[in-house]
Amino acid sequence: MSRDGEVPVVSPLSNDALERHALVVIRACAPELEQEPGQFPILDVLEFKLPIENDVDFGVEGGMPPPLEGITRPSAHTGRTEILVSETVYEGLRTGDGRARFTGSHELFHALVHVPQLKRAVDHGLFTGLHREGSIPAYRSPEWQANGFASRLLMPTEAVKLAVKAFGHRNVDRLARLFGVSRAAMSVRLRQLGLAA
Repeated sequence: MSRDGEVPVVSPLSNDALERHALVVIRACAPELEQEPGQFPILDVLEFKLPIENDVDFGVEGGMPPPLEGITRPSAHTGRTEILVSETVYEGLRTGDGRARFTGSHELFHALVHVPQLKRAVDHGLFTGLHREGSIPAYRSPEWQANGFASRLLMPTEAVKLAVKAFGHRNVDRLARLFGVSRAAMSVRLRQLGLAA
C-alpha cells in the first residue's frame, strides 16, 4: 500500500479463493501443515524457495520509513519481483515473531498474485491507477486479500480445527504459539472459523 493509503484495484477474490491459494503454497512448501498444527516456514520460503521458483528477490530495506513494514514491487533493474521488509520485520522473521511472520506471508501474496496481475494490467493498458483503500470493495483490495491469504497460510483451516479439538478454543495463547502467530491474529482466525467463544 502506498504511504497515503491508496492502493490499486485488483481482481476480485473470495475467502474460498484465498483458502485455495494458501493451500497451493502449503502443499508445495510444507504439505504436512495442511492438516497438522505447526509453523509454516515463511522465512525459508522467502529467502530460498521463492527466489528460485518464482523469480522473486527477497531483501531487507534499512531505511524503510514507519509505518511501512514491507513492500513488494517489480524491480526497475532486474525485471523480477522484489519483496523488501524492514530490519525490524526481518529480525522478527528470524526470531519467530508472529506479527513479522504475518507481514512476510502478506508480502508473499503480493509477490505471487498482485505484482504479476498488475504487470499484465499495465502491459495491456488496463491499469486504473490508485484508489483510497476505503473506496473499493474489500474483495478487490490487495491489502484485504493479502491479509486473508496470510491468515490462511499461517493458520490452515483443518490444522486449526485439529488444534482446537486438542487444546480448546479458549487457549488462544497456546494456539498462537503453536502456529507462530500473534494472539490477535489467532483470535481473528478462530472467529472467522466460528471456533471462538
